[in-house]
Amino acid sequence: MDSSDYFGMDDVQEIVDERWYEQNLELAAELGKALLDKNRELESQVNQLQSVIQDQTMEIQFLKYQVDTMRTMTESRNRIYEEVDRTAQDLESSNKKLLSEARADKQKLENQSVLISQLEDKVDDLEKKMEDLQSSEKKLSGKVQEKRRTSSLNRLSLIDKQNKHLGYYFDNLAWTYSDEFKNIPLNPYEFEIRKLQDSVHHLKRQQTIDRRKYENLEVECSVLTEENQIQGNKLKVLETKLSEAIIVQYE
Repeated sequence: MDSSDYFGMDDVQEIVDERWYEQNLELAAELGKALLDKNRELESQVNQLQSVIQDQTMEIQFLKYQVDTMRTMTESRNRIYEEVDRTAQDLESSNKKLLSEARADKQKLENQSVLISQLEDKVDDLEKKMEDLQSSEKKLSGKVQEKRRTSSLNRLSLIDKQNKHLGYYFDNLAWTYSDEFKNIPLNPYEFEIRKLQDSVHHLKRQQTIDRRKYENLEVECSVLTEENQIQGNKLKVLETKLSEAIIVQYE
């Protein structure tokens, strides 16, 4: 047998080294392929995470926008509520003041009506007394007139007998009741009646003025009540709009 047919130790070692190298190359290739696949998988995961992060960032921005919008709407709503509340308080105060004035004016009108009724009764009573007084005065004046006429006739008859040439005529006697009493001043009853009539006229005129004022106050109360209703309706509309806006934002 030739020496070439035998392997030496060096040849064996070389063969072993070659096989080990080949095995390492295969292992390295498999490991590289595995790492490459893992890298690709990680890159895919990174891309997915970046996409999720981007979506979440957009969602966060949208939520921030919603929060800012809601904060602005809430502030606006609070301002509206405060304004409506102030307006309602002012209107309520005005209503109370007008109602108080209206009650006072109504009471004043009632008092004046009672006073006018009393004065009218007093005027009627004084007028009746005046009529009785005038009737008595008329009777007395008739008696006085008759006595004076009789006295004048007797005196003229006596003078006519003594002085027939003077030619006195009864027609020249122009004395009458009206000529005698027309310049007589008002008696106390007539003066009191005149004074009371002036008072009644003044009170009726004042009552008319107060009644108009009372009617104007009633109109103002009605207007303020209507304004209260309008403000309440506006507030309801604003609340509805805000509720709808909130629902839309959450949708």
